Amino acid sequence: MTPAAYDEIADIYDQHWGQDSVSFARSMIDQVLAPLLPRHARVIDLCCGTGLIAGYLSAAGYRVLGVDESVKMLNIARARAPKAEFQLADMAQFRSPGQFDAAVSFYNSMNHARSHEHLRETLRNVAKHLRRGGVMLFDYVAPQGFELAWEWSERSAAGRTLEYRYDPESRQAICIVDRRTAIVQNAFEASLIHQALKDAGLAVLADDPVAAFIPSGARRVLLASK
Repeated sequence: MTPAAYDEIADIYDQHWGQDSVSFARSMIDQVLAPLLPRHARVIDLCCGTGLIAGYLSAAGYRVLGVDESVKMLNIARARAPKAEFQLADMAQFRSPGQFDAAVSFYNSMNHARSHEHLRETLRNVAKHLRRGGVMLFDYVAPQGFELAWEWSERSAAGRTLEYRYDPESRQAICIVDRRTAIVQNAFEASLIHQALKDAGLAVLADDPVAAFIPSGARRVLLASK
């Protein structure tokens, strides 16, 4: 999948998928992340999309770096969160001076890693940017979530057609937008994610199921520390 694919869905993400996930992400920030951070912490919003979370973090007083590889998504994000800094980059390749107190990545963005190695590179890159004791908070969809709940279709409020398909052999979950633009996610086992975190120098503090997600336990929230 190329950055151009994300450009094609910027409006759908902002008005449809992003709105579905923002309440959950905000609650995780408030309940899990905020108690661990100093008042004006530096926070990376990895795969920030259209800035729904970056804007929330910025309004809470955090110094935010939003990273995404879609030009159109970042254009929306900059307008939404003018106090935040944004960088156009692959999640495994962003660079910023200094160190951060935390990194967040929501709406199963880690599933958008293109391969096991890309996931490992991403986590190593995040770890390099975190101070000692810094934390990473993200959610992901386990393979059974895609297997049991990724075969359906819908139309967005703007009338765009969204078709969801899952290939168990390749473990790829695909959303086809308007029958032309494919958004691909990869289903990673929890053990692989945990190992990649360990290899990056990040210790898993919690990996808990999201009760409201159907099927139960298929979406998880993970907190790790450097």
